[in-house]
Amino acid sequence: KIFFMKKILFFSPYYTIIDWAKNSFFLRNKIFNNSDVRTINCNSILSKNCVAIMAHSNKFSKDKICKRCISNKNYFSSNNKSFTIEDYLNLKDKEKIKIILKKISKKNFINFKYQGLEIGKISAHENFIKFKKENFKLNSSEFHQLLNSIENILINIFALNKITKKFKPDILVTDNGHYSLSRLYVEYFKKLNCKTYAFDNSPNNSNRNNDIHIYKNSTFEGQQYIKKNYNKILLNQKIFNKG
Repeated sequence: KIFFMKKILFFSPYYTIIDWAKNSFFLRNKIFNNSDVRTINCNSILSKNCVAIMAHSNKFSKDKICKRCISNKNYFSSNNKSFTIEDYLNLKDKEKIKIILKKISKKNFINFKYQGLEIGKISAHENFIKFKKENFKLNSSEFHQLLNSIENILINIFALNKITKKFKPDILVTDNGHYSLSRLYVEYFKKLNCKTYAFDNSPNNSNRNNDIHIYKNSTFEGQQYIKKNYNKILLNQKIFNKG
């Protein structure tokens, strides 16, 4: 009832990460079933730097992962209206993105901003984990992959600038909240004064397939709030709802 007729936007396009796909489906169709729910998906335009492809590339080809992702998307999102990123990007947008990317170098990427969003820092998360980096020095291969991530972020910004003219949500829900595109969506919609939430499975492996945790903005922010207030939890005291 709390969410009755609210406008809810889901960004959870990684349908081959089956935990996220099932949890997103459950939230959309059970928790937010009385709301105007929309999803944002892709038809492979984000494949250059995709979390789902990273998760499965040691077993399957990029094309196979993409095909399965699209197939799963058609199944899990059949009940919801959706926006496809490719539909909101034209040739002029793509040329603008190419021009922007040419100005980014190994020396300046970390400070790169666009529309007031810290794109360079946002792009670093999964890439620096993958590279096992302890500093900001990138070799040519690493920088190329980071640029792919920045390109994906810009693609989404250009698409969102058009999508939000058609549908401005009250609430954004995304998965995890740390990976570059999820973080972009959180920061983008915070600027539009939308409430932003991230969902994930329980960090406790014994409950991972049974529990869904929902946090404000990202899993990290929510878990930090829990750690900060853990003694109050143990004492069964009420915690102010900030997390």
